[in-house]
Amino acid sequence: MAEPNNVDIVIYFGGQWSNLNGSVSYDRSPITLLNISRRTTFDELEYILCEELGFLGRTEYKLHIYFKLITVNFGERSETVLPIKKDRDLKKFFNPRNGYASIDVFVEAEKLPENTELGYPGVGEWGTYMSMLTQDLPSLPVVTEAMGGFGLDENYSGPPSNAGTSAYNEEDDDPEGDSLLYNESSESEPDEVEEEDQMPANHENDDEVSIDIMMDVLGNNADAPTTPAGENFDLNMPTGSVPPYNLYPVPAFFRTTHPEIPADSIDVPTGNWGHFYDSNTGELALGMVFKSKDHLKASVQDFSVRHARREYRVVESNPKLWKVCCKWDVETGCNWMLRGIFKSNMRLFKITRYAGPHTCLMNEVSVDHGNLGKSMIATHLMGMVREDPTFAIKNVRQTIKDKFGFEIPYHKAWQALKAAREQIYGTWESSVQKLPRYMSALQKWNPGTVVEWYHLDTDRPGLHMLNYVFWAFRPCIQGFRYCRNVISVDGTHLYTRYKHKLLVAVTLDANNQVLPLAFALVDEETLASWTWFLQMLARHFLPNEDDRVCLISDRHPGLINAINYVPAFKFPRGVHRFCLRHVCSNFNNKYKNVQLKDLCWRAGSESSARKFDRIMEEIKSLNPEAYDWLGNIF
Repeated sequence: MAEPNNVDIVIYFGGQWSNLNGSVSYDRSPITLLNISRRTTFDELEYILCEELGFLGRTEYKLHIYFKLITVNFGERSETVLPIKKDRDLKKFFNPRNGYASIDVFVEAEKLPENTELGYPGVGEWGTYMSMLTQDLPSLPVVTEAMGGFGLDENYSGPPSNAGTSAYNEEDDDPEGDSLLYNESSESEPDEVEEEDQMPANHENDDEVSIDIMMDVLGNNADAPTTPAGENFDLNMPTGSVPPYNLYPVPAFFRTTHPEIPADSIDVPTGNWGHFYDSNTGELALGMVFKSKDHLKASVQDFSVRHARREYRVVESNPKLWKVCCKWDVETGCNWMLRGIFKSNMRLFKITRYAGPHTCLMNEVSVDHGNLGKSMIATHLMGMVREDPTFAIKNVRQTIKDKFGFEIPYHKAWQALKAAREQIYGTWESSVQKLPRYMSALQKWNPGTVVEWYHLDTDRPGLHMLNYVFWAFRPCIQGFRYCRNVISVDGTHLYTRYKHKLLVAVTLDANNQVLPLAFALVDEETLASWTWFLQMLARHFLPNEDDRVCLISDRHPGLINAINYVPAFKFPRGVHRFCLRHVCSNFNNKYKNVQLKDLCWRAGSESSARKFDRIMEEIKSLNPEAYDWLGNIF
């Protein structure tokens, strides 16, 4: 439930809304749910949506925002959609007296004509500047159900900063060049004390960013091999010593030359916006600008872990401000601090206060470095995980120790490894989203490929939930005509959070080589799923009444019962036999006798009735109960 001073906004993006008989619906699931302050302004809301959907710095797009309005007249409920363009529009919904605890927000992205310098409010003449900082981006992909926010892939670099650090630096709220738009005054900095309801409950965890952002900040330093750490550290050396942060030699891999952007080439007064964070040097300075709050957070995290080797804590955080200080400021008197705020006229975050370097001692840092987050670890694992998807957690911990000199706990290594794998290979949700396109590609490039879908209806018109999908390649369907009339089926676990199963059907050719026939993705091995799978097999592999087949399977109850609902596999058209390996495994689990297990295998392998009966009598003499169990498995 939303707090009294806050409101939940449910964000929909990538689809279309419709109004049918006074009821508004959306043809896609929501992207996310956010809890924001009722004091949020339109500009702040626009920034939040830009950040959430990945549009920060993308001046070629303009967002259009719509809220769903609910009215009740004489007991009759009616819904409509209203465009939100200014603060006055928000007040209608954010006023607590109007009763909105949750609001459906529909967002549309309009592609602006080329050379249009409209962009978002406050961009104006900075459109050219922004386009030089970002590469041309491809058109937005089609958003499918449950797709998250878009990551920005653009990279930019600027002149390296030569600015030194002082004991305390504070930038004027309205420096020269901060009001270059139509001679308007720039937005003032937020007060030091923000409203409590605008701040996260726990600032200590407000330094985790996405892997895409971290890779954007680290550049070539992401996933680059480094020399083992921990050999030449002077644990008592203050960071103010010379050199200030290079406590161990920086490998050549970290020295990368970036092309400079001359300040006068973009009509910006020299020195006002001329320096950006460079992960090679790891210097932070007053006036540095960042594409987003997450880019600022990732840069400070990189600086703190790889260069300063010190820890920080988050003092204050909201969508337009991020302030941190030395974690050990109270214990050691270290005055290191940094504050970045969002500059609306640039649509960028900027360091407006900075005091450095650290004066605390390195031995204050925890052994696993509290700011070494899973995204940063995952970024440095990408190459290794790409080469070896089975990369072990113990290798993760050793790699991070060699790279940074910190010993991360097991749970952090596990989370980072999971994040790296998902970044490379996708999540289960993203894989399911790709299934329709993947199946279409199979059918296009493998003509005759069969794909069957079984969906569950939902309470939303036009929206279906995937339950089963079956596919078989045409060469396999045709090849079955020339193989033995035997089909073996089995199911295997897909180790995901959703516990899905993969059903498989195979056969043997005349050379005893396995020919895969068909596959199906189902929720569970149940009577319903096995019945549907067998029906699909019968439809595409046994279409004629005179087709005969022997079905081999394990003793799963759902499969055994499913045969009764599919005539193609029932006698006289079909016969059902159990897989000998499964029978022996079940037999051994029950009686735990190796001699009995071997006799069971020999009996099942015999083709002579006389020899089979002799082996069964031997089993009976050893254990009559085991003999009866084998006689009753059908």
